[in-house]
Amino acid sequence: MNRRLQKSWILSSMLLLGMNATLPMVHTVFAETAPETQQVEAEELTLPYDHLLEAPADSAEENPQPREEAPTFSFEQKEMRGTVGKTTEVVIQVDRGIDQVQVTIPEEVIVQLEELPDGMEASQITETKWWLSAKEQTTFILPVTSETAGSFTIVVEDEVEGSVVFEEPLVELETEEEPTIDSGTFEEEDFVEDTATPEVQEDEESKEQEVEEITPATTSNVSTWAQFRTAINTSSVTVINVLADISGTTSLNNITRSLTINGNDYTVNIGSRQFVTSGNGLNITVRNIRINSTVGNGLFLTTAASRNTRFTFSDIHTNASLFMNTTNSGSSHDNNKSITFDGGVSSGIEIQSRVNMLVTNGAIVNLKGPQFYRGLNNELNNLTIDENSELYVDGRLTNMSSILVKGKLTVINELSGGTLAAILMERGSRSIIVEETGEMYLRTRSNLGVINGPLLNLTFKKKSSFNLVNLLAYGPVINLSSNIDVNIDTSNLAVWNKGKVDVENSNPSQNFENLEAQLTGANASTITETNHNVFRSTYSKQGLAGYSRISSSGIAGEGPVDPLAPDTGINPDNPPVIPENQGEFRIDFASQFIFGEQERKIFEEATYYASSQLGRDTNEELIESDPKPNYVQITDNRPEADSWELSVRQSEQFKTGQGRELAGARLQLKNRQIVADHDGAQPRETSSDEIITLEPGEKQPLLTSANGEGKGTWIYRFGDGTSSDQSVVLVVPKETIPEIATYRTQLNWELSAVPINE
Repeated sequence: MNRRLQKSWILSSMLLLGMNATLPMVHTVFAETAPETQQVEAEELTLPYDHLLEAPADSAEENPQPREEAPTFSFEQKEMRGTVGKTTEVVIQVDRGIDQVQVTIPEEVIVQLEELPDGMEASQITETKWWLSAKEQTTFILPVTSETAGSFTIVVEDEVEGSVVFEEPLVELETEEEPTIDSGTFEEEDFVEDTATPEVQEDEESKEQEVEEITPATTSNVSTWAQFRTAINTSSVTVINVLADISGTTSLNNITRSLTINGNDYTVNIGSRQFVTSGNGLNITVRNIRINSTVGNGLFLTTAASRNTRFTFSDIHTNASLFMNTTNSGSSHDNNKSITFDGGVSSGIEIQSRVNMLVTNGAIVNLKGPQFYRGLNNELNNLTIDENSELYVDGRLTNMSSILVKGKLTVINELSGGTLAAILMERGSRSIIVEETGEMYLRTRSNLGVINGPLLNLTFKKKSSFNLVNLLAYGPVINLSSNIDVNIDTSNLAVWNKGKVDVENSNPSQNFENLEAQLTGANASTITETNHNVFRSTYSKQGLAGYSRISSSGIAGEGPVDPLAPDTGINPDNPPVIPENQGEFRIDFASQFIFGEQERKIFEEATYYASSQLGRDTNEELIESDPKPNYVQITDNRPEADSWELSVRQSEQFKTGQGRELAGARLQLKNRQIVADHDGAQPRETSSDEIITLEPGEKQPLLTSANGEGKGTWIYRFGDGTSSDQSVVLVVPKETIPEIATYRTQLNWELSAVPINE
């Protein structure tokens, strides 16, 4: 026997797409991964007259002195009167000159230190006790004010009591002086006695006296809390202009009339006080102001009597834990309120009440927390965002009836882990409409969906921008058991299949350009009308519940995907050279079959198996631990055209570099499977044979589609996770004695459009 026949030989097959050049075969799999205490010294306080009670230093027995009595204190006036917000002097008199006097003053009374007379000082001992100090005084003057109306007791040396009464200021009235008539000298002949009652006499030659009706002032400019409080509490004031940063904690009366507060970019520290409306049909406007508050149940409160109140805000900022609420008990939050943000930037807003909200005139509004409650009779909330206006919600929108987006709506629900829907719809018209100028971005992490509740209508108008994202693995865009009508008119609809990894940063599973579609049924799972064949064929049978993200932007990748997980991209080893920009109808990938180095078999039929398809990691290292089946990947995204055929042709018999053939060798395809990452109708195999054998030089049809089949991206693989290395076979007859050489052949894969036979 020829010893050359006993040597090993090398056999390989190289498959090239649409090329005549022969390339060396290398097999690599690359799995592409897609791609946050002051210390105070104690002072001994000594009354100026304490020495009167002490014995002389020498000896009382040797030099007896007459004992002086304690000073006698009194008030110049037993009851003093003043006006809220203005300074009133408390005058304390003593029958002899002393240096200090102790005064007890209620907390509501404020000592005006800057208005003390020259040479007089005041120091606070406790919350209510003060020392007044001056050199040898018989009169002590204490300037005080109060922000609260009432009568307050002042006590001197814990003995003498007086009172100071603060009253609300009277609103200044503007009147015209009545004209006066000078008494003149009348000649006797000029005097005519009138028998009429003197009160109704009229002189035809005298001017008619005009009496102007007296009206109270309606605008108040304030720079102190007392002035601000007085303006709030005065029913005739309808406009308040804040002219300085102010602070206060005294109570405010309920607002029973329409009122405008112009903050002029100043800050009002309101403490635990609230703005409470209790009138019907009021218009409350607040602009350009920051309100700091410690209140917990609502900075703005509406009472049961405050129905049909219209609030208008612009450039309002607050740190209040709750911006607007109602005093109604239980779930009764229906006062038929409306809120309009009509300009500027507003922040720190949380509303726990039933409202109709409008964001307009370029306003930018930042809401926090869960927003809105249902009304007394289950009335719900309506939201409109006008063009060029924006609403950002750090939380979620609840109990919604209708949402109309002409501007920009962003809802990012990450509260409590973001386990609830970004928008909860309830009763009512239950519609969400994004107009042509509108943008809507919703993001959450919830198995309840991005939008939940009995939504009736969801519309995306042409040119609108939308992005609905559920970051939860297998979390749906919508999860509704009731019917919903969805209307989509968009230049692009990108979808990410439920379960796809990192939906916010990865390429979409599919995208449909120039799509018009009308959907209905549970989760909008039924297509009633569409202009797009690919969408019709591949739309999820679960409807929008089959996707974790839908967006008006995003292009599905044209690169290879994992044949075992078609929703995941892969960086395959040894890819063929494929032209770029093939368009909507293309072959994305075809494995090259590598049989490797084989031992020759003499006088018996030999069977050799192609290696599995491998991938490469991000470091371009082979991932040998995760073999994949060899496969072909095709895409048909033509929106109108239909039908195609996939075929392969082995250009010639396996040959060495010197042209010697591997006579009789047969290339076979086994364990063939068709898979995709969508629910479209799959194409059909042209042969039902268990084994397809290629004949050199002859075209072999493999797959065909018609009537909406085969739309989108499909994987035609040879084997699966267990048979990937047993499914592409080379059979060499026993009569053929291979040389010690490398044998190659070329496979041409062809995807062709096929006319529909009518």
